[in-house]
Amino acid sequence: MKVLVPAKINTLLHLLHKREDGYHEICSHLVPVSLYDLLEVESRNCGGIGLEVSGVDFNETPKKNLVFQAAELFQKQIGIPLNLKIRLEKKIPVAAGLGGGSADAAAMLHVLNHLHKEPFSRDELKQIGLSLGADVPFFIDPRPSEVRGIGEIIRPLKDHPSMPIVILKPSFSISTAEAFRDCIPQQMEPPPTITNPHKLTKNLENRFEFTLFRKFPELHQLKTLCLKHGALGASVSGSGSALFALFGTESEQMNVAKKLKRTSNAEIYPCKMLKTHTYDPL
Repeated sequence: MKVLVPAKINTLLHLLHKREDGYHEICSHLVPVSLYDLLEVESRNCGGIGLEVSGVDFNETPKKNLVFQAAELFQKQIGIPLNLKIRLEKKIPVAAGLGGGSADAAAMLHVLNHLHKEPFSRDELKQIGLSLGADVPFFIDPRPSEVRGIGEIIRPLKDHPSMPIVILKPSFSISTAEAFRDCIPQQMEPPPTITNPHKLTKNLENRFEFTLFRKFPELHQLKTLCLKHGALGASVSGSGSALFALFGTESEQMNVAKKLKRTSNAEIYPCKMLKTHTYDPL
């Protein structure tokens, strides 16, 4: 079974406070986008769980990969040994704030749930996935959503607009743990209701930018470059290092993408916001 696995961007991200257990309470608007990994899962007669990863420099052991951990967790939940051949083709940049690892884990849970005749409901999959990562519950049912708590409180944003975007991934990555450590939590006003492209562009906000731009001036330069070339708005996604830029039309998006390829050293990914995504077999 093959499925496409989407990335996400954060059009709003506030860090509210740090809990006693070390996790941070957040308020964020997450939107799935059409930049995809490819996950393929085959059952086999023996051999346990095997994982092959391509498309990125993969220097971690398979057992540290969230896809492998998701398969092991599902195996534990159903109480049946799994024999699987898993192939993961990475297109979503890693350590970039685009949620690729969490998305891959959620897709793995979806695929295994499908192959085993749906033993778990969608809400149960979200609860299982939360132990793998804060963004995993969102990716169980990816659609524009307001996410609170540590990722477990999800409210769909039904009227959220869809816009063409360009994702920029600079040559460096950013440690999520370090970004959270450096960012100062703050209280926030109730988030705005986003119903059209103008409101979305006007209300882009990521509280990580203040510290990230001081530590990584290139990020600020990339954001400025996007706006100079004609983007309607731009923001860091998650805790970085990727940024995204918003556009009114696909022609504007592609024109600016070409300019950014000439004038920056970043990897450029034109794509679009999604209203929803389902893990249908290819």
